This record gives sequence, structure tokens and C-alpha cells, in this order.
Amino acid sequence: PQGFGGIAAEAYQSMITRRFEDSVNDALKKRAAEISSTAPSADAYKNAMSDFVGQMYEAEGEQTMFSRYISETGEDYIESTYATLKKKEQDAARKALIRQEKLNLFVGINDTRKAIAAGVDEGDINSSIVRQKSRLQALWDSGSMSVSEYTKGLEELDGLRSLRDSGNLFRLYGELSDSEKNQVRLYYSMTRLCRPNRCSLGLLRFAL
Repeated sequence: PQGFGGIAAEAYQSMITRRFEDSVNDALKKRAAEISSTAPSADAYKNAMSDFVGQMYEAEGEQTMFSRYISETGEDYIESTYATLKKKEQDAARKALIRQEKLNLFVGINDTRKAIAAGVDEGDINSSIVRQKSRLQALWDSGSMSVSEYTKGLEELDGLRSLRDSGNLFRLYGELSDSEKNQVRLYYSMTRLCRPNRCSLGLLRFAL
């Protein structure tokens, strides 16, 4: 302004510059809050903010001190906030995937248990157990499971194998003749009566 000395004019210009920078920063923060609350993704946020900064730049005019500040500050602000939003988005997606895989494991184990009870083909049962083991191991290897969750899963799989083997024994027993079934019942009754290590040799001879 007229009448200002050199120092006063410089101070006045500095005040104007700070005021402009503050207004740009406030506008960026305000618009970022509005866009981030409605944007469906971090990428959508980045695109919308880039359009906003472009409009601010065009309104100020090209190749001025103020337009350069808008461009540089806007780009830096967008990149920093975008990185934060993108990380939150990725973390949320990872948590959702882990929850879904844990649910798939739970459902898979239950379905396998039901299939064993229904007498489904052993090959299909084995394939299902292998799938659940692979899913459990992937969750563990990715650090998505606690030790207690992992050991519980292993116990569940062991239980499935035991159920499968028991089912096979019942099926084999059902295919025996009456005389063979009598032998099995007799053998079982003898094992219950024997004390540990007292009649192992006799039972072995009987079984042979």
C-alpha cells in the first residue's frame, strides 16, 4: 500500500501471504472432510480432491505465487491423506477377508462332520478335510490366527479324522458275516476282561 516503507510493506505482504495460505489449508481440510465422508473408496476421494484443487488453481490464475502454493500444497495434502485412507481401506478389507475365511473354516468343518454322519463317500470326506486343513494353515501362516484358535482348529480336524475312521469301522463291521461278528464281539469282551499286559499274547493268538 502507498505510504508503507520497505519493512512495513514486506510485513504487510507477509501477512497477506499467511492469510492466503491459511485460507487454502482450511479449504482443503474442510473439503477433504466432506469428500471422505461420502467417497466410496480412497481412490474416489483422491480423484474428487484432485478436481477440487484444480478448480482452486484455475480460479487463482496460472503461474502466480498463490496458484503455485495451491498446486503444491494441494498435491501434498492429497497424497498424505490418501495414503492414510488407503491404508485404512486395506486394513478393513484384510479384516473382512479374515473373518470370512474363519467363517468358511467353521462351516466347512461342520459340513464335513455332517457328511461323515450321512455316510458320504470316503474320498469326498478326505478331500474336504484336506481343504479345511489348507484353509486353517493359510490363516495361521498369514498371522491371522491366535495360537489357541489354531490348536483348536487342529483338534477339530483330528476329530473329523476320528469320526471318519469310526465310520469306516462300523461299515466294515456291517459287512461281516454273523460268525465273523461273533468273533469280533468275543474278542472285544476278552479285551475288556484282561488286565493290562496280562493276556496280550493270548489275544494276539486269538486274533490271528
